[in-house]
Amino acid sequence: MVTSQMVVSPSTVVAASLLVGEAIVCFLIPLSLIMWMLIAKLSDISLNPSGIVAPIKQLSAQIYDYTGYDPLDGKGIETLVGWVSRAGQWIANGVINFALNLVVLVFVLYFMLVGGRKMERYLMAFLPFITLFR
Repeated sequence: MVTSQMVVSPSTVVAASLLVGEAIVCFLIPLSLIMWMLIAKLSDISLNPSGIVAPIKQLSAQIYDYTGYDPLDGKGIETLVGWVSRAGQWIANGVINFALNLVVLVFVLYFMLVGGRKMERYLMAFLPFITLFR
């Protein structure tokens, strides 16, 4: 099967490359630097369980002295530390997904700028309701 090749003018490629370069320099690099700075700040926070558990146990003891009710027993504190650990993994997973989406975004932007109409026709062929608009 022979497919027709779309001829793209050099000026279109240069314009698309300039726009993608501008998007990278003005948006993606600053966003990446901000994320890098936040991750560096968050990595300095030590999640020493004994350092976290001791003040919570002290507060729990004070509440027990005043009310006679122990709001946090040992099992509850261990559960809380586990939740904090899972939250850190969730944040790291979100950062990785965000970075991957940015890379895909740059590629899609470039190919939309170079061959937007061809890409539009290609995607329209897959839509089930396209006969309504013809």
